[in-house]
Amino acid sequence: MKLNKLHAAVVAATAFASTGAFAGLNLNGINPALPAVTPAMTINIAGASASDKGFKDVMDNLCVAGTLSIYTDTCTTGSDPACAGSTPKHPGAGYSAYFCTVDRTKVTGWSGATNINVLFRKRSAGGSGWGVQPVSDAAPISMMALNPTNCKVTATADVFKCGSTTENVVADLGISDAEPALFKSPNVPAGFSSITNAQIANLDVRTIAALTFGIPVTNALYGALQAAQGLDTDLDGDNIVEGTSETATQAQILANMPSMTDDQIGALLKGSIGTWDSISFGGTDLLTVAANAGLPVPANTSVTICRRVDGSGTQAVANAMFLNVPCNASAGFAAADNTICHSDKGAQNLAEADCTAGGAWARYADQRGLPEGEAVVFENSGSGDVEFCLNDLQGVGTWALGVQSLEKTSTKYSYLKINGAAPTLQNVATGNYMDWASSTMQYRKALTNGIPAPAGNAKAIMNQLRVDFAKPAVLKPLNDTFGSSYGPVGWLSATATPVVPFNPNLPIMQFTRGASGMSTCNAQVARGTFDMKKQ
Repeated sequence: MKLNKLHAAVVAATAFASTGAFAGLNLNGINPALPAVTPAMTINIAGASASDKGFKDVMDNLCVAGTLSIYTDTCTTGSDPACAGSTPKHPGAGYSAYFCTVDRTKVTGWSGATNINVLFRKRSAGGSGWGVQPVSDAAPISMMALNPTNCKVTATADVFKCGSTTENVVADLGISDAEPALFKSPNVPAGFSSITNAQIANLDVRTIAALTFGIPVTNALYGALQAAQGLDTDLDGDNIVEGTSETATQAQILANMPSMTDDQIGALLKGSIGTWDSISFGGTDLLTVAANAGLPVPANTSVTICRRVDGSGTQAVANAMFLNVPCNASAGFAAADNTICHSDKGAQNLAEADCTAGGAWARYADQRGLPEGEAVVFENSGSGDVEFCLNDLQGVGTWALGVQSLEKTSTKYSYLKINGAAPTLQNVATGNYMDWASSTMQYRKALTNGIPAPAGNAKAIMNQLRVDFAKPAVLKPLNDTFGSSYGPVGWLSATATPVVPFNPNLPIMQFTRGASGMSTCNAQVARGTFDMKKQ
């Protein structure tokens, strides 16, 4: 009887698809125009937000065609224009979900002769740390509620928007931007402790792909650094400093991309440089260099940082790459949030009533309450929040830098070269660009907190996700969505056999860090024959 009802629901959904309406399965009756379908299996996933865009590609491969429906949250603020435009390639800032009929022929180790409907729930809020300790401990964490009250139909077929209601569930599968062992102090979410050897031992961990990270700076700062380094600040002659959004050739953009060394970036992230006039080029401070070049100088001259919260994989990788944390026990940590009057500052947010006198703030662009003469640090829960931070600050001409993975792009900020190398796939694969880490997926090995370890078809699906996320054929179309104007960026398979010379159509990493690539603190080691050509 259950199978007959399920079949009827699928047929009804297909009928709606033929009319140009909705085709995907109608999760829990969220779309009132279609028969409700309940999942036969739910897989709860938590961790890195950088993987979110890739879920659509993996689901397209794993699901029976025409059955996928997608659910996203309303981002960090309902008034943000980006929230209204969420699509399968622009998931929610903190939570998303995917519901479809899994094609059993696409899952190695499947038991049985019947496809089943599977709900994949994803928590990205807080970042990678939520895909490590909570998974090992089988600790309940919040995920988006998926019901007709919280979720509504949108203008995009099979994409639904959900509200702020959450419920506590146990994550079955975790995703982290780097190996679980990196999530030691300070790389732990609020309320967590450093991961223990016992917690690591309870996880079945597999490297999936190398993810490129970078240092984005507001375009105003980008132009100042170009001027200081004798580069062209206006390649297309429109009197606007644009960086990666220039209408110039790829070669021109690369040739005029400013650079910082990893030590210089570390000094900024540590907060040891308070104001931009503390940085000089040949004896002339950066503010004066910009003014002499006819570029605007910011009203607030403090070094401003849009970082991530502790527990974020992006922040953990930046800590390791630029500060040697936690690789060296004596290394100094990144500067912490020191703002008091901004509502988007992540885990340490204060209520607006605590520090407003003249009404609501204009988010990060509001200059009230900022420290003077020292570095200003904003902590952000998700990568989307870092994007908002940089965009808002560019809007008022503030010079700011952040930490981000390369799937995020904007017309208001641009990425730097590090040690003279641009953050392209070729430079990462060939060992010329150092800011990358091996992303991992992990699930529990044993009964924990009364929750069994994954088994049967659920375990087979999780293993298949780990395989699919590492396929160059999956990563290539994902990389194509990132919109870089200076060359392919994003992900490289950490498991496929390297191809020399490097081919961006087969994005494969030629280096690793330690055993199975899971030691971000280690030096790069070639996986075999490698290409040295720099882009």
